Parts: sequence; structure tokens; C-alpha cells
Amino acid sequence: MPRHMHGTNEKAHDFKGSIVKIFKSMRPWYTGIIISITLAFISAILALIAPNKLSKLADTVTEGITPRISQEKIIEIMNNPNIPEVDKNSFMFIINGIDPSSDINELMLKMDELPKSIYDEIKPIMNMNK
Repeated sequence: MPRHMHGTNEKAHDFKGSIVKIFKSMRPWYTGIIISITLAFISAILALIAPNKLSKLADTVTEGITPRISQEKIIEIMNNPNIPEVDKNSFMFIINGIDPSSDINELMLKMDELPKSIYDEIKPIMNMNK
């Protein structure tokens, strides 16, 4: 059974006057209050924007450390007249020896074995301006 409170709830007789008194008593802290409200607002805006920007940054970094190799790139390399045939043969030998289930460290070590002319074509390029 709920307990009944004995006594009466007191209400301000002059609510508007009480609020005015409170604000007058806070006058020495107005500057600090305004600064804190402004910083809280800026913080809320940044909390909404930051994850999106960080996601784009992470995508750019991942793009920049991933070798630029695809079926089209392999065809382009094989048809490039500026790359010596010896390098093309070495490239195909290395590509055919890669196990698709290998971990990334093994794949990166295989990239180090590539001839310079091929490596320059597929090496990762980080877009620092982005």
C-alpha cells in the first residue's frame, strides 16, 4: 500500500521572480556558462562528424597500402612493350606460385621478389593529398 506524504507540496508563489533571482545570482559566471555551452555544442557536432571522416581516412590508408594488382593490371603489364620479357616471365612465375589462401605477410614477401619494372607498376601508392 503506498505511503501518503504528510504535509503539502510547496510551490513558488512567484516563479518568474525566482528564475530572475537565480539568473542574477549567476551573473559572475555568465562567461564560463556561455563558453561551456558553446564547447558542448561544438563537441556534439564533432562527435557526429568524426566517425565519418575517420572511416574515409581508414579507407584511404587501406587503399594506399594495398598492391594495385588485378586481372586488368596483369594484362596491361603483359602487353606493356617497355617491360622486358624476362621480367614478364618472372612475374608470371611468381603470380602462379601464389597460394590464394596465403596470409598477407607471405604475399608481401612475394612482392619483394618481383622485378623492379613490374613492382613499379603494382606498388601501393598512398594519396597523401586526400
